[in-house]
Amino acid sequence: MNKPIKQLLSIILVTIALSGCSPVKEIQMGEIQDVRIRNIVNNRVGLELDLPVTNPGHFKLKIIEMDVDLSVNGKHLGKVTNPEKIIIPPQFDSIHTFPLQLELSNLLAGAMYMYRLKDMKNLEMQIKGKVKGRSFLYTKTVDVDEKHRLSW
Repeated sequence: MNKPIKQLLSIILVTIALSGCSPVKEIQMGEIQDVRIRNIVNNRVGLELDLPVTNPGHFKLKIIEMDVDLSVNGKHLGKVTNPEKIIIPPQFDSIHTFPLQLELSNLLAGAMYMYRLKDMKNLEMQIKGKVKGRSFLYTKTVDVDEKHRLSW
């Protein structure tokens, strides 16, 4: 075989081999352990959310962008975003704190509803939107549509 064909064949084989070895392994998240309010500024509520997370991969995972609608008991509260990049270390299996920001769609109604939430024993939380993450050179946007029933 002549040299250009060998080089082209080598490049194709390396590309196929590397594309088959995705650096991202699926992470697992458990139930919410704790929620804390960091601050309230205008119609934005800064939150910290503690979740058990397992990242079995060999690369850290960065959550770059989050644009999720939050509804509680069928009432839309607002949009949840991440004010800063969230980094989950490689080979991680522990509780991780997620800094989040809730932008209330209606400040007065949202604040009153959040105040009433503390007295509720059961509630249904729904999140729907997109989360964009990156691991090594691999970037992916995931559609999220989940409902969870919380009791305390």
